[in-house]
Amino acid sequence: MSNISPFPNPYNAQVKPLEVSEQANTTMTYHGGAIAANGRVIGRIKDWTPGKFERTVTEVREVSNSTWGVPVDNVPGIASGYTVSFTRTEVWQQELETVLGYNSTWTSLCDQTKPFEAFEYLYRGSTPYRVWLYKGAWFTNKSPNGWAADGNGIIEVACEFAYVVRHKVAG
Repeated sequence: MSNISPFPNPYNAQVKPLEVSEQANTTMTYHGGAIAANGRVIGRIKDWTPGKFERTVTEVREVSNSTWGVPVDNVPGIASGYTVSFTRTEVWQQELETVLGYNSTWTSLCDQTKPFEAFEYLYRGSTPYRVWLYKGAWFTNKSPNGWAADGNGIIEVACEFAYVVRHKVAG
C-alpha cells in the first residue's frame, strides 16, 4: 500500500503538493500526510502523535573501594511506549469504528473484537517519502469531545491505541 486516494469531501477540496527541488523546501514538513487502517483511509485526522519510545536501563554497581558509588555497566531492559494518540473529526455515517470496518459505533472498547493495522504516510511533494505500518493495534481509550453552547459544533473523538510492532514499509 504505497499510494492511497485522499479521503473524499463533498466540495472536492484539494491543494497541489508542494514542489520539491534543490532550491525549495529543504525543511521536512507534514504537508502531505495520510492515515489508513485495514486498507481504508481514516480521514479527517486532526492530529497524530506516536508515543515516545522508552527503555529501562539498569545501572550495575559493585562493592569496591575503587568504584563504590558509580555505575560500572548499564544493562538495557524492556522497551515501552508502543502507542499512538490522535484526534479525528467525525463524519456522518462514517464514524471511526465504521471506517475501521465495524458495522456500527461501539458502546465500549470491549466491542473491538479484533486488532487492526494502521499505515502512516508522509509525502514529500506528491511522492510517498516514508510509510510506517503499525500492527496488532488495540484501542486503549476513545473519548468523544464534549458539547458546549459556545463551542464550534464540531464532533471530534480523541483516541489512543497500543500496537505490537511498527514496521517501515517505505522510505
